[in-house]
Amino acid sequence: MTYTVIIKQPAEKQIKTFPDKYIARIHSKIMELAKEPRPKGVKKLAEGIGWRVRVGNYRIIYEIDDLAKQVIIIRVKLSKDVYR
Repeated sequence: MTYTVIIKQPAEKQIKTFPDKYIARIHSKIMELAKEPRPKGVKKLAEGIGWRVRVGNYRIIYEIDDLAKQVIIIRVKLSKDVYR
């Protein structure tokens, strides 16, 4: 069962600022979340703001709406900046 992926505008802007070699990897991982929103290595965030998945030094922060079958990408940043 596939989920619909929604990338919020701030996250899309963040992705566009990354080096080209990472953009393809990040988009690939986001599309994988449509098939499996809770893949191996995903972590539930303590603050209750969603889930986190790693792509190299970058982190994708997202929410899962199981009723609507949606994965909502909130933020994509370097690991040192994502939780600020």
